[in-house]
Amino acid sequence: MAAAVLVTGAAVAALVAGWVPTSWTGGAPPAPAAAACPGPDSHLAAAPELADEVASLLREAGCTSVSVEAAAPEVVATAVSRGDAPDWWIPDSALWATGSRLAEVVPSLASSPVVVATAGDRGAADRGAGNWAAVVAADDFVPGDPAVDSAAALAVTLGAGSSPGAEAVELLAPLAQRSLDAGAVTAAERLALVAGGGGSTAASEQLVLRDHPSLALSVPGGQTAVLDYPLLGQVGADAVTRALLADVLTSADAQQRYQRLGFRTDAADPEPEGGAGALREVAVPTARVQAVRSQWALFASPSRALAVMDVSGSMAFDTAAGTRADLALAAARDGLGLFPDGAEIGLWAFSERLVGEQDHRVVTPMAALDAPTAAGTQRDSLLAGLASLPDQVGGGTGLNDTVLAAYRTLARDYRDGAFHSLLLFTDGSNDDPGSIGDRALLQRLRTLYRTTPIRVVAIGISADADDEALAAIARATDGVSYVATQPEDVRNVFVAALGGRTG
Repeated sequence: MAAAVLVTGAAVAALVAGWVPTSWTGGAPPAPAAAACPGPDSHLAAAPELADEVASLLREAGCTSVSVEAAAPEVVATAVSRGDAPDWWIPDSALWATGSRLAEVVPSLASSPVVVATAGDRGAADRGAGNWAAVVAADDFVPGDPAVDSAAALAVTLGAGSSPGAEAVELLAPLAQRSLDAGAVTAAERLALVAGGGGSTAASEQLVLRDHPSLALSVPGGQTAVLDYPLLGQVGADAVTRALLADVLTSADAQQRYQRLGFRTDAADPEPEGGAGALREVAVPTARVQAVRSQWALFASPSRALAVMDVSGSMAFDTAAGTRADLALAAARDGLGLFPDGAEIGLWAFSERLVGEQDHRVVTPMAALDAPTAAGTQRDSLLAGLASLPDQVGGGTGLNDTVLAAYRTLARDYRDGAFHSLLLFTDGSNDDPGSIGDRALLQRLRTLYRTTPIRVVAIGISADADDEALAAIARATDGVSYVATQPEDVRNVFVAALGGRTG
C-alpha cells in the first residue's frame, strides 16, 4: 500500500486551490500500512512549498500515522476560523496563527526573507530599493493581496510604517485600488507577470529562486521581514507525536534539505546561492499587519464617492494659508489623487438656495475618473470644477437638506460590492430655517443606511464648524468626522478620514 504521507505534484496543485482534509468531509483518513511511529492517526497541513519535503522526512522516519497534505495558508486559516483546525499545521508565517488556538511546537522550521524581485540586472534593482515605502509605491510595482499572501502583507506593512496615520493611508489607498487591475493574485502569478513584462513585486526569496532565478533580488534598506514556517499543534495533541515531529523536522538532515529548496536556516551557510545576500530582520507586529489587512480589504473595494463642498459666505474668511475655501479645495485636490481611474466620483457645491430653492448645485455629475469628458477625462472635469468654486462663495449654509439629497443621489445608483462615501466639507452648521431639522435628518439617514450603506466622511474646516452636528451625521452612517482647526491640518484630516473607511 502507498504510505499515507505521500503527496504527489498533482495533489499539491489541487490542494493549493482548495484544501479540505479527509476527516473534515465526514470520512476517515486511510489506515496506515504499519504504525511505525506511536500515537493516533493525525493530519498535518503544510505550506505547499514545504509539504513534499515534510512528507518525505516523515515517511523516511517511518511515521505513517501522520498524513501530510499541502494547503495554502489562507485556506487553512479560513477553516481554522470555522473551528475546523488540522491536528498539525505548518503555515508560511506565524501571522496566520493569530487567534487560531493552535500552540507553537517549533517556532521556525525554515525561513525565507521577503524580497523585491525586479526584472533586469541586480544594479537596477539595488538603485530602486532605498526603502520599502518607495518600492511599493512605484508605478511599476505589482501589488499582491495581503489577505491571501504573507509576503504581500509584510511588504505593504513595511511600506506603510508603524503608524496607521495619513502617510500610511496615502500609500495603501491607491495601492489597494490599483491591485484590482493587476490581475495577478498569487505570488507565483505576480512573479510571472514581472518576468514577462517588467516592473517589480514582493515575494519570498525561496519562491523567486525556485521559479524565476533570473529576476534580480534586493532588500530595501537592507532590512526586511521573514517568513518563519512554524510548526503548530492543537492544544492537547498527542505528546509523543509532538516530540517526534519536532525531532524529525528540525534534524540536521531536514535543515540541509530545506536549504536545497532555497530556504534559509540556522546552518553554517544561511544564504542560498543567488539570494538577496546579507540582511537585517525586522520584527513586524502581528497587530499592525492585521490592521493593514483590514484597511486594504476596504480600500480594495471599488469606490463611489460624492464630494460636497461648502461655498457659503464664511468660506471666504482668511486663514494663515489662504481662505477656508482655498484650504478645502487643496485638500480635495490632494484627496482626488488617492483614487484610481476606475473610481466613480462626483462634485456638488452647496450654500443656501443656490439653484432656486435648492441648496446645492451639481458641479460635476458622477462618473469614473477615466471616463472621457469635454475637459478631457472626469478627473480633469473635477479639477476644473473645484477651481471654479471660490468664485461662487456666498450665502448661508444649507447643510441638512444637502446631506440628505446627496445621500439619496448615491443611493439611487447603489452598486453592491462597491464602497460608497459622501465626502462633506463645511466650515459651519445648518442655518437654513426651511430645511429638515437635525433630529429628522439623523432618523432619515439611519433608515437609509440600513438598506443602502453609504458612509459620511465629514471634514469640518476651522473651529467654527459644528463638530457635534458633523459627528452625529457621521455616526448615523457608521462614518467618521474630523475638524481641522489649523490650516496645515486640513489635508491631513481628509486623508485620515479616507483611512476611516473602517468606520
